[in-house]
Formats: sequence, structure tokens, C-alpha cells
Amino acid sequence: MVFLCGFAALIAAAALAAAPAAALPAALRTNNLAAAAADSTSDTAAATGSVIIPVSKNISSSGHNTAQVMNLWAARMNNVARRQNGALTNINDELYTAAVTLGGTTFAIDLDTGSADIWFRGANCKSTDTSCGQNGQAAASTTGLTATGKTWTTTYGSGAVAGNVFTGAVTLGGTTATVALGVSTQEVGFTQMDGLLGLAFPTISNIATAIAGAGVTASTSFITAAGLSNSVFSFYLSNTADGTTGEVTLGGTDTTKYTGTLNYVALNSQTYWQASLTGITYTANGATGNLGSTVTNFIADTGTTLMILDSTTAAAINKQVGGTFSAADGVYTCSCSLATTGPDVTITINNVAYTIPPSIYVLQETGTCFTGFTSGADSFGLAILGDVFIRAVYTVFDMGNSQLGFAQAVHGTAAATAATAATAATAATAATAATTTKTAATAATTTATPKTATTTTATAKPATTTTAAATTTAATAATTAAAAATVTAYTTVVSTVIATVTVTA
Repeated sequence: MVFLCGFAALIAAAALAAAPAAALPAALRTNNLAAAAADSTSDTAAATGSVIIPVSKNISSSGHNTAQVMNLWAARMNNVARRQNGALTNINDELYTAAVTLGGTTFAIDLDTGSADIWFRGANCKSTDTSCGQNGQAAASTTGLTATGKTWTTTYGSGAVAGNVFTGAVTLGGTTATVALGVSTQEVGFTQMDGLLGLAFPTISNIATAIAGAGVTASTSFITAAGLSNSVFSFYLSNTADGTTGEVTLGGTDTTKYTGTLNYVALNSQTYWQASLTGITYTANGATGNLGSTVTNFIADTGTTLMILDSTTAAAINKQVGGTFSAADGVYTCSCSLATTGPDVTITINNVAYTIPPSIYVLQETGTCFTGFTSGADSFGLAILGDVFIRAVYTVFDMGNSQLGFAQAVHGTAAATAATAATAATAATAATAATTTKTAATAATTTATPKTATTTTATAKPATTTTAAATTTAATAATTAAAAATVTAYTTVVSTVIATVTVTA
């Protein structure tokens, strides 16, 4: 099932009009964008160093009947989780989760840049589709959390959630922040995850709206509350065909996951991660056009499975790659052989071309394949660059400077080569630093050596003997410090290697 966690409602409306009877693909996912567009009320609210967290992909399937799937889409394409239980079974490259801890319990949470609420499945949650733990999933205890006395509701393209608002400490990748969060009492459509951690701006947080004026000082933004360096985080999404492992990096970027230099574009709204489509083009099988034909902005959304484009652009790209629109499925289906024989699609931003190979843009469910380019942007006025794009293009979310950064992601052999090169470079730098420190210590020892002679001739001069002895001691200390520095430097290298292995294993 395709998840829509962002601009879900609008996409849902378009999908419902196009697919009146059959179950929609489980692979289509979008986050929380639709909620803001569909709701009559606006969603308003207001450490340093990089931490790399492996992002695990949860692939499984379960059946939703046609009515259930259509209702989910109708509810909103707002929060399209990368993947959830849906009509399609073998769901790949549609949902990514990370280990997030609350109250001593670790949950599989969807990190969603297309929404701004943080919530966990509650122990008293009720649902009709096993979203609330009927399959034995973890549930959050409110012990240790601070109640606000407020309730909240968020509707997504993949479902909906409601519950009580608390404040508490949330940990992601070793980084802990106290935030305002939801503990669900009702859910539908979230059978493949234990909750969501919204990473869009707090101005679109439904929880922030719920607690406004209640005297709650905790932020609804994990990034803000964590005090990350420049409020930056980056995503590298794995690709099943290449066997890579995804990760999110907090406080910086992971240079082993991309090639070239980062290319930044300024945001034009601090709501979603939104920027202008002006000047952004595509090339597919020799044909070229503007990525936005009838829409002027896009958002980068880790919570949406596909690239949601305006109907004209989606049709044009699919014509070139071999996709045919299926009214029954609401997506462009294609031959499964396209994954290995299809043409690359290139997206050009600021005159920098990014390649999306068919191994990334062709998805499959139980023998049915479809492309990662579909329509729906016309309905809500925004294009969504979802997982299909982010899997091919390493994406940096820079909240501090209000910008997005892009670079070509590396997968498979290229990823391993980049990681090895980066590790070697780090080791060389650390070794050089250690050698420099040792050289300085040697120089200090050499300088102190003549003082030993003074000690020998200083029998009648205790003061001089004392001074010489002190100087010798200082030299010894310098040598010891140098050795310690060497150990520290090489320990850093070892730590880096271990971290790299952990991330890329």
C-alpha cells in the first residue's frame, strides 16, 4: 500500500476520483501535508555534532479490503507512512522506521518530514485494524510523563490517530529531548509502525495547536528541543535492490552516503520543507520538461512513498519510461522488467543533475509493478518529492538556515567504496595528527635533555638540581601526553570505523 503522510487529503481526493472501485496500491504513501490543506483551521504553533542512526525498513503485508483502503485515502493523504498494511503484499522501499525510546521502551517509529506531530501507540489504544497492538506491538506507558490535560487528533493519508497530550523525554540515536507528544487512544491505518516522529516545522503541528495557551513550555519539535548543531538532519534511504541500509544523521551529514558537493535551495515556507519548483526540470528517455507544469512549489517528504506530481508532468514522464495509468490502482503500472531495462530519469536542480535509476523508481507488489511517478499535485498545489526521490538523492534538512540540501546518493558498490574511502581519509587525518603530536613531544624531550647535565654538575647547587629535575619531569610528562594523544587519535579512528560498520552493515 502506498502511504501518504503529508498532503494526504488532497491526494486522497484525486485518487478517489480516479479509482472508484479497486484497492489502491499499498506502496503509495504521503505524510501530513494533506491535513493542513484539507483542514479549515490552520495548524499553527510556533549538542552539537553529528549522530548517525541506522533506519530500518519494515516490510510486511496484511490485507485491507477496498472499502478500508479507500477510507484511509479519503481520510487524508496527509500522513502517508512509508508503508503500512495494505492491499499489496510484498511492499519494498515504502516505509522506513527508526528506533525511538520513550519511558524505557523502544518503538519502531516513522520519521516523517511531511508532518510535525510526535506520537506513540498508547497502552489503552483502541482500533479496528490491529493498529493498537493486537499483533503484540509495543505500547507507551504514561508513567513518567507529564499530563497536559489536552487531547489531539491528526489525520493522515494512511490513517488517523487521536489521544492525550503529554510532555516527556524522547531519545533518537542517543540524542534525548523533552517534547510535547501524543499517546494514542484511537488509531486506524498504522499497523506497520508504533508511531510517528514529525520533522516538519512546528507551525503545522496539531499538538501545538492543542496545547496553545495551556502553559506547556515543551516544544513539539524534536530537532528544536534537542539543540542539534544548526538544527540540521539528513536522510539516506536504502534501496532494496542494492542491499544498502538507510540512516538519518542528526546534527550534520554523512559524506559516505553521497557524491559531489551539497546543493542547497532556500525554503519559501517554514511549514513543510517547501521550496520553489522554478528552474527544476526533468529528463526522461531524451524528453525534457519542467518538473512543475501547473504547480509552483514542492516539498521534500520522507513520509510519502512516491513522487507526487501534477497530472501533466506525471503523464509525460511515464510516457517516456513506460508507465500506464491504472484507474483501478490510482498509479502508473509498468512491466516489472522495467526495473532493469528502463531509462534513467534525471531531475535537475540549480543546474545540477540527479539521476533516479529504474531500480529505484520501479516498485512491485505481488507481481504488479508501478512507477514512482504519479499525479495528485494539482489538487493541493504542491509537488511532493517522496521516497523515490530521496532514495536517489541524499537530502539535508537545514532548519537553522531554512534550506534543503541535495547530493547524489550512493548505493551498492559505490556506497561501500565511498565508506571505505571516507574511513581511510579519517584514519589518515588522525594518524597525521598523532604523528605531529608525537613529534612535538620528541622535540620537548630533546630540549630538556641538556638539563640533565646541569643536574650532574649541580651538587653544590640544590636549587639548580631541583630545577633540572623538574624540567626532566616535564619532558617525561610531555612524552606521556604525546603517547596518550596518539592512543586517543587512533581510538577515534577505531570508533569511526566501528560507527561506519554499524551504519552500513
